[in-house]
Amino acid sequence: MLAMAKAKKRSKAKAEEPRRNVLSIRGTDDWRDWIHALADHCRLKSGDLIDQALIEMAQRRGFDVPPPKR
Repeated sequence: MLAMAKAKKRSKAKAEEPRRNVLSIRGTDDWRDWIHALADHCRLKSGDLIDQALIEMAQRRGFDVPPPKR
């Protein structure tokens, strides 16, 4: 008989600032599909892809203010 694994209790996150929709970008369906395809290729969610792209762009352009936690 297989023993069932006990469900891990998730600790409650510290009181953090609530996350809100920060940005909305208009574009064509083809552009959206391209972003999703690139995110899949990089094994990232679209939001994480955009986050990393912005960080890399800021670094390349000499913007040295570190990004806050998303």
